[in-house]
Amino acid sequence: MIIALVGMSGVGKSTWAARFHAAGYRHVDCDALIAGELARQYQQSFADLNAIGGWMGMPDAPQFAARERAYLAAEAHVLAAALDALDHQPTVIDCTGSVVYLPDALLHSLRQRAAIVYLAEGAASAQQRIAGYLAAPRPIVWAGAYQPQPGETRDQSIARCFAELVAWRVTRYRVLCHHTIDETLHRDPACGVAGLLRQLDGAPGGHS
Repeated sequence: MIIALVGMSGVGKSTWAARFHAAGYRHVDCDALIAGELARQYQQSFADLNAIGGWMGMPDAPQFAARERAYLAAEAHVLAAALDALDHQPTVIDCTGSVVYLPDALLHSLRQRAAIVYLAEGAASAQQRIAGYLAAPRPIVWAGAYQPQPGETRDQSIARCFAELVAWRVTRYRVLCHHTIDETLHRDPACGVAGLLRQLDGAPGGHS
């Protein structure tokens, strides 16, 4: 079975990917692959996702638009290569939070090759995410969502636009996925790989 995990950064995709890997699944770590791709292109080391974010900068930084395009191009490249390399080995693809910005043709291919599992957040967790971001803003893919309005301070613009970005992504994750796993289940310590797989019974996709 081929499983692709989608959802906001920090929701638990990497945790679940590690669990699937421990259960015998090949693990495709898109974050690590993107870091490697950008390192080759720019001849510099990116230790982790935070390092890539620092390199991109905030959405009003002069270099942001060009580096965001480079990041998304690298993401599209590594995901396409991962899909091309799929065989009959059970595999879990740990997608980035920005996967929903990739070209429609690539996302269609992902849906054809994998059972896409969206790890959802409840309303309280979503509000905590927004509050946490506003307390310590960090670079992310905005894809044009940062649109300051007249009379707003920079902080006000970021606060409003980030909340809108999260809402937009949630809608896109739900359209993209084959199955949504509620937070009460995917954060339940008693729900292991077997329990999550039972939730996917009958879901479209998932076979190479």
